[in-house]
Amino acid sequence: MVRVNGKIRGTSNFRLEEAAGAYQIEATLDGYLPAVVSANLKNGVSSPIELTLQPMSQTVRLFTDLPDGKVVLDDQPPRDLVDGQLTLDSVAAGKHTVKVANRSSEASFAFEMVPGGAPVVGGAPVVKNLAALLVTSFGNRARVFSSVAPAKVTVIPCPPAIWFPRGWN
Repeated sequence: MVRVNGKIRGTSNFRLEEAAGAYQIEATLDGYLPAVVSANLKNGVSSPIELTLQPMSQTVRLFTDLPDGKVVLDDQPPRDLVDGQLTLDSVAAGKHTVKVANRSSEASFAFEMVPGGAPVVGGAPVVKNLAALLVTSFGNRARVFSSVAPAKVTVIPCPPAIWFPRGWN
């Protein structure tokens, strides 16, 4: 979406025909940081204005009911679950693997971070001694993957998360 002086004017690749003067032009798109430029329009002069949107950093949030455990993202050093939770900030675009484990249980899954979109999960999580439910979300869309099938799921709006409930049915 493109705004001129705060008013919605259209989408990309449009012609701005305004009186001469100073304008603030802002472009926005879900999953990207806004881009803003100031322009001074002159009568009879036409020049392109280019705004480049940068993807926002993405986050993976893990919620489990495991009392303790370790999380490994790709080949990074293991990180401790704190109260069954862990946030992985600024996960780069591309393919990744996550493994969550404690003394008796583990789950792993593969996914791809896509700039400006929901993570793409490579399939149902692989589990040992627990059940797992993966939820990816972006904007108002979500996808659910489960290690238990068939399963009934109720979706309640919340921040993007991946949840591993113990004993989930």
